[in-house]
Amino acid sequence: DNLFGDSFALAFQNAIKAVGNYAELYERNLDELVPRSGLNEINQGSTGRIIGGEFGSLDEEGPLFHTGTTLDKVKAKGFVSCGVNERAGFAEFDRTTSTWSGIDVDLCRALSAAIFDGVPNHVVYHSLTASDRFRVLASGVIDVLPRLTTHTYERDVLEPTT
Repeated sequence: DNLFGDSFALAFQNAIKAVGNYAELYERNLDELVPRSGLNEINQGSTGRIIGGEFGSLDEEGPLFHTGTTLDKVKAKGFVSCGVNERAGFAEFDRTTSTWSGIDVDLCRALSAAIFDGVPNHVVYHSLTASDRFRVLASGVIDVLPRLTTHTYERDVLEPTT
């Protein structure tokens, strides 16, 4: 049984193969700037974080994907449009090599690999300010916002972009 349907059977494997797992992403992009020292690690019952199932329940099957979604649009145009914040460790553009690097960039590359059968470079990056990020996401110019954004009730429930 494939939870995400046959067309995405290898999505997670392709994403991890393209950019690595979260620990590898963090070590490569942020560890020098902000050592983990217990941050962003799986809760083994030693912290107060008691948020269960941010991705919903896996006990029940529901509709896999709806037509007309962002995913359909991304597949149709052939690339993921990512909003990033140019900031050390998160998204940096090297003007000499014309390449992007950083943890936000790696997350976009992972999405591309998951969607486009292991190809991590079907991505267009848009450098955004904090004040522009949600407006640009709501406008449809970008498909995803991996940019440094905290989860809050207001953003999760009240933002028109979710």
